[in-house]
Amino acid sequence: MRVILSLSIIFFLACCKQRPARVTNLSLDGIVISDTAVVPDSFLTWREHSGYPIYYLGPILDTIRIGRQYIKGNTPWANDYWQVRSRRYSDNTLQIVVDTSSETDSPEEYLQENYQVLEDSTNHYKSFLFYVRNISDSAIHLGGMFSLQFMHREVKDRQGNWIKIERKLSEYSFCTTGAPIVLLCPQDIVISKLRRYSGSFVTDFRLVLGDGDQAVYSNVFRDSIDPAVFEEEIIGDLQ
Repeated sequence: MRVILSLSIIFFLACCKQRPARVTNLSLDGIVISDTAVVPDSFLTWREHSGYPIYYLGPILDTIRIGRQYIKGNTPWANDYWQVRSRRYSDNTLQIVVDTSSETDSPEEYLQENYQVLEDSTNHYKSFLFYVRNISDSAIHLGGMFSLQFMHREVKDRQGNWIKIERKLSEYSFCTTGAPIVLLCPQDIVISKLRRYSGSFVTDFRLVLGDGDQAVYSNVFRDSIDPAVFEEEIIGDLQ
Protein backbone atom coordinates (compact mmCIF):
# COMPACT_ATOMS: atom_id res chain seq x y z
CA MET A 1 0.00 0.00 0.00
CA ARG A 2 2.83 2.38 0.88
CA VAL A 3 4.62 1.52 -2.38
CA ILE A 4 1.50 2.24 -4.43
CA LEU A 5 0.96 5.54 -2.60
CA SER A 6 4.59 6.58 -3.13
CA LEU A 7 4.42 5.76 -6.83
CA SER A 8 1.19 7.75 -7.11
CA ILE A 9 2.83 10.81 -5.52
CA ILE A 10 5.83 10.55 -7.85
CA PHE A 11 3.53 10.22 -10.87
CA PHE A 12 1.49 13.22 -9.72
CA LEU A 13 4.59 15.37 -9.26
CA ALA A 14 5.94 14.34 -12.65
CA CYS A 15 2.66 15.31 -14.29
CA CYS A 16 2.73 18.69 -12.56
CA LYS A 17 6.15 19.43 -14.05
CA GLN A 18 4.96 18.64 -17.59
CA ARG A 19 2.88 21.60 -18.72
CA PRO A 20 0.52 20.51 -21.50
CA ALA A 21 1.09 22.09 -24.92
CA ARG A 22 -1.79 23.07 -27.14
CA VAL A 23 -2.08 23.90 -30.84
CA THR A 24 -3.45 27.40 -31.42
CA ASN A 25 -4.05 29.15 -34.74
CA LEU A 26 -2.82 32.73 -34.56
CA SER A 27 -2.74 35.55 -37.09
CA LEU A 28 0.51 37.21 -38.10
CA ASP A 29 -0.30 40.04 -40.50
CA GLY A 30 -2.83 37.83 -42.28
CA ILE A 31 -0.69 34.66 -42.22
CA VAL A 32 -2.14 31.77 -40.19
CA ILE A 33 0.43 30.56 -37.67
CA SER A 34 -0.33 27.17 -36.11
CA ASP A 35 1.66 27.32 -32.90
CA THR A 36 2.23 24.41 -30.51
CA ALA A 37 2.90 25.98 -27.12
CA VAL A 38 1.86 26.04 -23.47
CA VAL A 39 -0.03 28.87 -21.82
CA PRO A 40 2.61 31.43 -20.76
CA ASP A 41 2.68 32.87 -17.25
CA SER A 42 5.71 35.19 -17.09
CA PHE A 43 6.96 38.60 -18.21
CA LEU A 44 10.55 39.74 -18.68
CA THR A 45 11.98 42.26 -16.26
CA TRP A 46 13.72 45.22 -17.89
CA ARG A 47 17.06 43.65 -16.91
CA GLU A 48 16.41 40.59 -19.10
CA HIS A 49 16.81 40.18 -22.87
CA SER A 50 14.18 38.89 -25.27
CA GLY A 51 16.67 36.96 -27.39
CA TYR A 52 14.41 36.97 -30.49
CA PRO A 53 14.68 33.22 -31.18
CA ILE A 54 13.94 31.89 -34.66
CA TYR A 55 10.88 29.63 -35.03
CA TYR A 56 10.61 29.48 -38.82
CA LEU A 57 12.65 30.48 -41.85
CA GLY A 58 11.28 29.92 -45.34
CA PRO A 59 8.62 30.91 -47.85
CA ILE A 60 5.26 32.47 -46.97
CA LEU A 61 2.56 29.79 -46.84
CA ASP A 62 -1.19 29.94 -46.18
CA THR A 63 -0.53 28.19 -42.85
CA ILE A 64 2.86 27.98 -41.17
CA ARG A 65 3.33 25.48 -38.36
CA ILE A 66 5.76 26.32 -35.60
CA GLY A 67 6.57 24.82 -32.21
CA ARG A 68 9.95 24.62 -30.56
CA GLN A 69 12.45 27.30 -31.52
CA TYR A 70 15.41 26.42 -33.73
CA ILE A 71 18.15 24.95 -31.53
CA LYS A 72 21.76 24.23 -32.44
CA GLY A 73 22.24 20.47 -32.38
CA ASN A 74 18.49 19.75 -32.67
CA THR A 75 17.49 21.63 -35.83
CA PRO A 76 18.75 20.09 -39.11
CA TRP A 77 20.87 22.73 -40.82
CA ALA A 78 23.37 22.89 -43.68
CA ASN A 79 25.45 26.04 -44.05
CA ASP A 80 25.75 27.35 -47.61
CA TYR A 81 29.16 29.00 -47.64
CA TRP A 82 28.98 29.82 -51.36
CA GLN A 83 25.61 31.58 -51.44
CA VAL A 84 25.97 35.20 -52.58
CA ARG A 85 24.54 37.35 -49.81
CA SER A 86 24.03 40.96 -48.82
CA ARG A 87 24.78 42.47 -45.43
CA ARG A 88 23.09 45.79 -46.17
CA TYR A 89 19.84 46.48 -44.35
CA SER A 90 17.34 49.11 -45.48
CA ASP A 91 13.62 49.69 -45.96
CA ASN A 92 14.16 48.61 -49.57
CA THR A 93 15.44 45.17 -48.59
CA LEU A 94 13.69 44.21 -45.35
CA GLN A 95 10.26 44.58 -43.75
CA ILE A 96 9.54 43.98 -40.05
CA VAL A 97 5.95 43.46 -38.86
CA VAL A 98 4.89 42.97 -35.22
CA ASP A 99 1.36 41.63 -34.64
CA THR A 100 -0.10 42.27 -31.18
CA SER A 101 -3.56 40.89 -31.96
CA SER A 102 -2.83 37.66 -30.08
CA GLU A 103 -0.44 36.46 -27.41
CA THR A 104 1.62 33.28 -27.37
CA ASP A 105 4.40 31.57 -25.44
CA SER A 106 8.14 32.01 -26.01
CA PRO A 107 9.95 29.60 -23.68
CA GLU A 108 13.43 30.26 -22.39
CA GLU A 109 15.02 26.84 -22.50
CA TYR A 110 18.26 25.51 -21.01
CA LEU A 111 20.13 22.67 -22.68
CA GLN A 112 22.12 19.76 -21.34
CA GLU A 113 25.43 18.76 -22.96
CA ASN A 114 23.53 16.40 -25.28
CA TYR A 115 21.34 19.34 -26.44
CA GLN A 116 18.28 17.95 -24.66
CA VAL A 117 16.07 20.58 -23.00
CA LEU A 118 15.90 20.79 -19.20
CA GLU A 119 12.12 21.02 -18.99
CA ASP A 120 12.03 21.82 -15.27
CA SER A 121 14.14 24.94 -15.82
CA THR A 122 12.08 26.37 -18.68
CA ASN A 123 10.43 29.79 -18.28
CA HIS A 124 7.35 30.57 -20.36
CA TYR A 125 7.09 34.23 -21.42
CA LYS A 126 4.05 36.07 -22.75
CA SER A 127 4.99 37.11 -26.29
CA PHE A 128 3.91 38.64 -29.58
CA LEU A 129 4.66 37.18 -32.99
CA PHE A 130 6.63 39.10 -35.59
CA TYR A 131 8.34 38.45 -38.89
CA VAL A 132 11.22 39.84 -40.91
CA ARG A 133 10.65 39.58 -44.67
CA ASN A 134 13.23 39.88 -47.43
CA ILE A 135 11.64 42.16 -50.05
CA SER A 136 14.80 42.36 -52.17
CA ASP A 137 16.08 40.11 -54.96
CA SER A 138 19.20 38.96 -53.05
CA ALA A 139 19.78 36.69 -50.05
CA ILE A 140 20.40 38.65 -46.86
CA HIS A 141 22.72 37.60 -44.04
CA LEU A 142 20.97 37.70 -40.63
CA GLY A 143 23.77 36.40 -38.45
CA GLY A 144 25.45 33.33 -37.06
CA MET A 145 23.00 31.96 -34.49
CA PHE A 146 19.39 30.79 -34.28
CA SER A 147 18.31 34.19 -32.95
CA LEU A 148 18.08 37.61 -34.58
CA GLN A 149 21.40 38.79 -33.21
CA PHE A 150 21.36 42.26 -34.80
CA MET A 151 17.96 43.25 -33.37
CA HIS A 152 17.04 45.39 -30.36
CA ARG A 153 13.96 47.12 -28.97
CA GLU A 154 13.25 50.81 -28.47
CA VAL A 155 10.53 52.58 -26.48
CA LYS A 156 9.31 56.15 -26.18
CA ASP A 157 10.04 57.80 -22.85
CA ARG A 158 7.79 60.35 -21.12
CA GLN A 159 9.24 63.12 -23.30
CA GLY A 160 8.46 61.25 -26.52
CA ASN A 161 12.07 60.31 -27.31
CA TRP A 162 12.96 56.90 -28.70
CA ILE A 163 15.20 55.09 -26.20
CA LYS A 164 17.17 51.89 -26.72
CA ILE A 165 16.34 49.56 -23.81
CA GLU A 166 18.41 46.48 -24.60
CA ARG A 167 21.63 45.49 -26.31
CA LYS A 168 21.70 43.44 -29.48
CA LEU A 169 22.95 39.90 -29.03
CA SER A 170 25.80 40.83 -31.36
CA GLU A 171 27.05 43.20 -28.63
CA TYR A 172 27.76 40.22 -26.37
CA SER A 173 30.55 37.65 -26.71
CA PHE A 174 29.43 34.20 -27.87
CA CYS A 175 31.28 31.14 -29.05
CA THR A 176 30.41 30.77 -32.76
CA THR A 177 32.14 27.44 -33.39
CA GLY A 178 29.82 25.37 -35.57
CA ALA A 179 27.25 28.18 -35.61
CA PRO A 180 24.60 28.26 -38.32
CA ILE A 181 24.78 30.81 -41.12
CA VAL A 182 21.29 32.32 -41.26
CA LEU A 183 20.42 33.56 -44.76
CA LEU A 184 17.02 35.02 -45.68
CA CYS A 185 16.29 34.33 -49.33
CA PRO A 186 14.26 36.73 -51.53
CA GLN A 187 10.58 36.98 -50.45
CA ASP A 188 11.13 34.52 -47.57
CA ILE A 189 10.35 35.35 -43.96
CA VAL A 190 11.82 34.55 -40.58
CA ILE A 191 9.31 34.25 -37.74
CA SER A 192 10.30 35.11 -34.19
CA LYS A 193 8.66 36.01 -30.90
CA LEU A 194 8.97 39.19 -28.89
CA ARG A 195 8.91 38.47 -25.16
CA ARG A 196 6.94 41.12 -23.30
CA TYR A 197 8.21 43.19 -20.39
CA SER A 198 6.43 43.64 -17.07
CA GLY A 199 5.61 47.14 -15.90
CA SER A 200 2.97 49.83 -15.50
CA PHE A 201 4.17 52.40 -18.04
CA VAL A 202 2.27 52.01 -21.33
CA THR A 203 4.05 53.51 -24.32
CA ASP A 204 5.08 53.05 -27.96
CA PHE A 205 7.56 50.31 -28.89
CA ARG A 206 9.39 49.34 -32.06
CA LEU A 207 11.97 46.77 -33.13
CA VAL A 208 15.20 47.83 -34.82
CA LEU A 209 17.37 45.62 -37.03
CA GLY A 210 20.83 46.99 -37.73
CA ASP A 211 22.37 50.35 -36.87
CA GLY A 212 22.70 53.92 -38.09
CA ASP A 213 21.93 54.43 -41.78
CA GLN A 214 21.39 50.66 -42.13
CA ALA A 215 18.69 50.43 -39.44
CA VAL A 216 15.31 48.97 -40.36
CA TYR A 217 12.33 49.70 -38.08
CA SER A 218 9.17 47.73 -37.43
CA ASN A 219 5.70 49.14 -37.16
CA VAL A 220 5.04 51.00 -33.89
CA PHE A 221 3.03 49.05 -31.31
CA ARG A 222 1.78 49.64 -27.77
CA ASP A 223 2.97 47.69 -24.74
CA SER A 224 4.10 48.31 -21.17
CA ILE A 225 7.39 48.38 -19.27
CA ASP A 226 8.79 49.24 -15.84
CA PRO A 227 9.48 53.02 -15.81
CA ALA A 228 12.70 52.26 -13.88
CA VAL A 229 14.29 51.50 -17.25
CA PHE A 230 14.37 55.25 -17.96
CA GLU A 231 16.82 55.98 -15.15
CA GLU A 232 19.67 58.01 -16.58
CA GLU A 233 22.52 55.63 -15.72
CA ILE A 234 20.73 52.65 -17.23
CA ILE A 235 19.97 54.44 -20.52
CA GLY A 236 23.49 55.78 -20.74
CA ASP A 237 24.93 52.30 -20.38
CA LEU A 238 22.85 50.96 -23.28
CA GLN A 239 23.39 53.71 -25.84
